Amino acid sequence: MKKKIVALLLAITVLPCNVFAAEAETEMSYDELLAKYEELQEKYDELEAKLEELIGDQEIEEQTPAEAYQGDVLEYGSGMYKVGVDMEPGVYFLTTDTDYKYGAYVTVSRDANQDDLIYIESFDQNLIAEFRDGEYVTIDHATASTYTRTEPVNLEMDNFEVEIGVHLPAGEYKLEATDSLFGGYYTIYSDNRFDDIVAINDFENIGYVSVSDGQFLIVQNGRIIQ
Repeated sequence: MKKKIVALLLAITVLPCNVFAAEAETEMSYDELLAKYEELQEKYDELEAKLEELIGDQEIEEQTPAEAYQGDVLEYGSGMYKVGVDMEPGVYFLTTDTDYKYGAYVTVSRDANQDDLIYIESFDQNLIAEFRDGEYVTIDHATASTYTRTEPVNLEMDNFEVEIGVHLPAGEYKLEATDSLFGGYYTIYSDNRFDDIVAINDFENIGYVSVSDGQFLIVQNGRIIQ
């Protein structure tokens, strides 16, 4: 719809100029040309006003998913929550507490006693995770905020998760291990439930990874250098 509006705007901008040029090719006096120009200008102004009325406050440029986000940003600190009761279901961006240097983790289970685990993930910088209605979520030493796809990730630091196409373009990347003893590793997921693994690999010193739009990349004990 917005592309059609752009095309219409271009059309009404160019049309008066084309018509005026065609009239100018015929034999017309200066006063006649001036009158014709003023007439076309008046029509242009009317069309432009109608266009503004049609689109209202809409932006003509296409919006990215991040710009189009309209929901409320919710925030939850460390603790245990029942999704649908204590917290809203959805995708969350988790960041570790700045005053805690040992990393954080999130546990998601089907029961309150956490006997039926769905997944448990540890992280040092950030994590992108989905919580569904009826699940029990325990957040330890971190804050979970509604994921709006505008959150920054420091790619110069190690231990992070990114969405490809949002934080990082699709392509091939060179990795450097930041743990000289154990090396680094990466995991690529197709979603943020950590159950559909696309690829997993470890590397000593230097490694490479190739990612596509829509995938989620977690790098542990490593960072991107190229």
